[in-house]
Amino acid sequence: MARVLQLTSTYPQSKDDKQPRFIEYLCDELKGSHEVTVLAPSLAGSKSCNLSNSRTKVIRYRYFFKKYELLAGVDGIMTNLKMNKALYFLIPFFLLAQLISVVTVCRRNSIEVIHAHWVFPQGIIAVIAKMFLRDKPKILLTSHGADLFTLNSFVFKKIKTYVITKSDRFAVVSKYMKEFCVKQLLIPASDVSVISMGVDLRNIFKPSTYGNRKGLVFVGRLVEKKGLDILLQALSILNDRNHPVLLTIIGGGAQSSLYKEMAVNLNLSDLVEFTGPVENDRVARYLQKSEVAVFPFRVADDGDTEGLGLTTIEAIGCGCLVVVSDLPAIRDVVEHKHTGLLFDSSDPRNLADAIELALSGELDNEKLIGAARMHVIKKYDWKVIGKAYSELISTL
Repeated sequence: MARVLQLTSTYPQSKDDKQPRFIEYLCDELKGSHEVTVLAPSLAGSKSCNLSNSRTKVIRYRYFFKKYELLAGVDGIMTNLKMNKALYFLIPFFLLAQLISVVTVCRRNSIEVIHAHWVFPQGIIAVIAKMFLRDKPKILLTSHGADLFTLNSFVFKKIKTYVITKSDRFAVVSKYMKEFCVKQLLIPASDVSVISMGVDLRNIFKPSTYGNRKGLVFVGRLVEKKGLDILLQALSILNDRNHPVLLTIIGGGAQSSLYKEMAVNLNLSDLVEFTGPVENDRVARYLQKSEVAVFPFRVADDGDTEGLGLTTIEAIGCGCLVVVSDLPAIRDVVEHKHTGLLFDSSDPRNLADAIELALSGELDNEKLIGAARMHVIKKYDWKVIGKAYSELISTL
């Protein structure tokens, strides 16, 4: 049993928190085989920097005055910086506080493994912190996508390569990310493990006995790489074809007002519902009531794109037929007309055609959904992912 520090910039504060929960779930899976501590930044408005529950010890560090701790949060650091340039002022304080906290927590808890999530900034901090520690912990670094695909200047590429090579083990969440590391960063393929994050496909994201499914559902942060504008354009095309379809949009984010205005301008107000961000179990209920889940992922202007797309797996788990952009990382999850439908991510008309096909009855939807669920349970259920990470940590 190793003493593991999960170093992250994203971790929910309570069961009602809308932040992504995948690191929390990973900790739950590891707790039987390892002693786990989480180190995460404080958030504006939080009452305490040290929080814990019955499953995992959680330590939160302060990096500025309480009401100005806005760098981390639901949308993530990169998106928050894009939307508010003033937050760049907080970066030095954030990095210094995280470094001091890592060193302190490692010394007090005799940490043996630092599991750093994201190359920037946690990977960098883990590598630097190790220099200040007499008992050198092993470093397991996991990239989730945005940290790898963005910041692609010569200097940042060199920093990425340095941090990855200084880590004892490096993991990515899809085969495409591994190919990116090999081709763009010249990391040997043998030094990169492919282990995704998981989904609770047995207790939360599972089919339900709700009545007839109807309509479309979109789940995701309302930011550029999620491609909601493409879906709204496709919905408008379907409306022009006299095939109006109801769409529920679950999630919040930096571009919420932009997309709401776009829906009005496209005369979709009667067809589109924006729910805002909701808790994990409520997301599952929306998915369980929907016939088709659409994920129009795209490559953002800064190069950011999906590392895998856990929301796609969640939808499959709930029994939705999925229509997803044909991006390289998505092919780990969806095979066209076998476990879902793929479409050209840059073409709203192609998406409209795919949605029509999904709703037409021409396909054996039950067969597609059954094959998809069997595929994701085998590869992405938390029991599978937790075991893989536990074994990887044990080899360090």
